[in-house]
Amino acid sequence: MTFAFILAQKAAFPIAVLCAVRGVSPSGFYAWLARPQSARARSDERLTVEIVAVHARSRRTYGSPRVLATLRAKGVRVGKKRVERLMRQRGVRAERKRPFRTTTDSRHASPIAPKPPRARLHRRGPRPRLGDGRDRGPNAGGVAVRGDDARPVRAARGGLGDERRQRH
Repeated sequence: MTFAFILAQKAAFPIAVLCAVRGVSPSGFYAWLARPQSARARSDERLTVEIVAVHARSRRTYGSPRVLATLRAKGVRVGKKRVERLMRQRGVRAERKRPFRTTTDSRHASPIAPKPPRARLHRRGPRPRLGDGRDRGPNAGGVAVRGDDARPVRAARGGLGDERRQRH
């Protein structure tokens, strides 16, 4: 941790000053820089990548117990505390769904607004027919027949007039 702190702060302060403040020698810092990463640290990095992948696949809902169970099901030999430590170091936490809270206060003394008038939901006359049934759906278009007059029908997506939006 000490050498990592020195490495992070070396742009702002001289290394000799940082080493003196932390109580280590500059030669020890440079030896730490040149030293290869330990096998455990390399293993921790590989395991952290797997932990983050499992956590992301769960839509960030898995905590350490479920991540551990998933890793073990994949055949990875790992301990509970190691998974907890790596998740904590990386900042990987389960996101909990917030509980439902009622925000309406129905027991108040204020006057209640009047209800709006009901909208007319029914048309007058017969319902338009849309053909033989094969052209129904969100991208269907065609001609609705109502008595003798024929008019084009446009759906919310697709339909007549949307030729310019079609992808080729």
